[in-house]
Amino acid sequence: MENSSVIGLDDPKLEEKVQEVVRAIEGRFYVVVKDGHVFLSGDAKNLDFKNRVAALAWDVEGVRAVTNHIRVDNLEDESYRVLENRVLNCPFKGVDLLVS
Repeated sequence: MENSSVIGLDDPKLEEKVQEVVRAIEGRFYVVVKDGHVFLSGDAKNLDFKNRVAALAWDVEGVRAVTNHIRVDNLEDESYRVLENRVLNCPFKGVDLLVS
């Protein structure tokens, strides 16, 4: 398991808080904070990790916006699984869907 690494610039105190919470997620992420706006980049192993990092950043007091540019490995496979789960858990019964 790779340790998280985070690099940040500009708004040191807020950036430090965001970096602390982002380190909880496995991956290599970069954090830049400018006037309360958090910019995230790096690589995540799946869509869930990408979304968790953004959610953690949003939870930090003082954050006013989050821009998530984190790339996802195996996005094609992950996107299909997300779509499949949405279809399987669809509240509308009796609807036929063809996904290709």
